[in-house]
Amino acid sequence: MNKIYISSLLVVLLAGAQTIRAQGSLDEEMADLDAIAAASSATGEPAEISTEKLFERAVSLYEAEKYREARVVFEAVLADDPYNRKAMSYLSSTATKVRQLEKRKTEASRAVAMSDVKAEWNPALNNTVGAAIGAAQPDVKAPEDIAVEQMEARLKSIVIPTLDFRDANIKDVILYLTEACRRIDSAGDGINIILLGLDSSDSIEGGALGNNITISIRNMNIYDALQYIVEMASLKFQVGANVVTVMPVNYVRSVDV
Repeated sequence: MNKIYISSLLVVLLAGAQTIRAQGSLDEEMADLDAIAAASSATGEPAEISTEKLFERAVSLYEAEKYREARVVFEAVLADDPYNRKAMSYLSSTATKVRQLEKRKTEASRAVAMSDVKAEWNPALNNTVGAAIGAAQPDVKAPEDIAVEQMEARLKSIVIPTLDFRDANIKDVILYLTEACRRIDSAGDGINIILLGLDSSDSIEGGALGNNITISIRNMNIYDALQYIVEMASLKFQVGANVVTVMPVNYVRSVDV
């Protein structure tokens, strides 16, 4: 059973916890971890907690929809066990949830701001003048289009030093890319890459996938690497504002991610 020593783990876990506490307390879910840290400080001996126990705590936070807190603990699990696939998958899902929450919060704030602006600025223009002003305005990109362009730019800015797979399952390749993005991304957030339409579930978790590939590349950005990977697996990928989706060529999504 893997053990994590609190004296070293706290550098990762409690530093993230303080960031979360700036927004709201970690509450009783994290109280026992603080108690362990306090005991370690008092005795001068390193306290320890099992990786499995820490993973269970992270899952509990995730299921309680405390996604920011869960992300901190999943990252602590991966700091001790970098190849823990369950933790990688949960961390990817958690990052997606956090982004969705932030997006909804931003959209709500924008809607309130626009409402306030309209209330303050309501000039009495007749239809002719209003039409003339509207016709003279240049085309403006929608926020969603701008977000997609920014995501593509991030994909092209993250360079993978090496990618070497032999007859690998596409699920494993995509999971590796997701984790590589998280570790290499200078912004620190990584990029969520998910699979759709390849098995009974709509995520990188689930049943076996038959799209195996062999690839060996060096110093290539994520965007170009994805182009090669989907071509080898007879798939396609689509860049969204918050997530990159890999799917069969003829797959049609019911809703946008």
